[in-house]
Amino acid sequence: MGMDQSNNGHPQQESRKGKAGTPIIKIAVCLPFYNGPDVHTFDEYFRHMAYYGRLTERAHIREEILFRSGKGSWEEIEKELPPLDVESVTKDSELRDEDPIFEFVFIKEVKNSLIGQVREVLVDQAIEAGCDYVFFFDDDMLFAKETLIRLFRRQVPVVYALAFTSRQPVVPVVYKFITEWNPKTQRNERDTRFNLDYPRNSFFRADASGSGVCLIETDVFKSFPKPWFASTGCGEDMFFCYECDKRQIPIYVDSTLWTSHKPNFPMEWHDEGAFDRSLEKTNAQDSDRHVEALAHHIKEMV
Repeated sequence: MGMDQSNNGHPQQESRKGKAGTPIIKIAVCLPFYNGPDVHTFDEYFRHMAYYGRLTERAHIREEILFRSGKGSWEEIEKELPPLDVESVTKDSELRDEDPIFEFVFIKEVKNSLIGQVREVLVDQAIEAGCDYVFFFDDDMLFAKETLIRLFRRQVPVVYALAFTSRQPVVPVVYKFITEWNPKTQRNERDTRFNLDYPRNSFFRADASGSGVCLIETDVFKSFPKPWFASTGCGEDMFFCYECDKRQIPIYVDSTLWTSHKPNFPMEWHDEGAFDRSLEKTNAQDSDRHVEALAHHIKEMV
């Protein structure tokens, strides 16, 4: 297969097609593995591997039957096959007629002190393997197996499944860029704020998001040089979003997908439900303070 060179020297992958003309999409499933005591989803990585393996097999079955028959639909073929994933949460785990053949490369990397470096190692391996997409999921995230295929169907270069913070207070890891005057440096500087009023059950544009569960085209990484995830600690995902913003590469977030961040015992699962409960608690506390202030004011008047 021929390879073209992109502007920055990275090889540009030509489109691949199967015998029946179905596109073949190669995705790197990348796990930035944290070698610590609070890891809960490393086993889930292997369950996802099994699911994606079945998805690949199913795609090749469809391709072969359509190629040999020259007619028919995937819907007819599907009737003769068992459910792909009986644990599917959203019922979107099956292939559709318009879906390509998926091939998966599984890459994991033990986390060092700089998560940004880990992500860049994973991306380098994905590009070297000729992948079209990089699918990141952190080892402290839980989500439905069909999340990847649903993110792919959004057909955008960068898309995140909405996640929530692992620590209290539980807030969505989706941000707005703001510019504020810094009196210390005597200049306007860019900063971020949590977007607490994000669109629910929606697919929407955002300024930035956390990289706990996301799908990114490798062409995005080929379009500008490293560092992609520069950071002296956490915040490497903000750096990537800043770089995309500079180049007018849009960031999308899908809030229709369920995710849970670091489901530690005795910590509750940090998902959208936990965020809503924290809002209710904050509103109740604000209401109590308002009532107390009002009662004090009335007492002074009397």
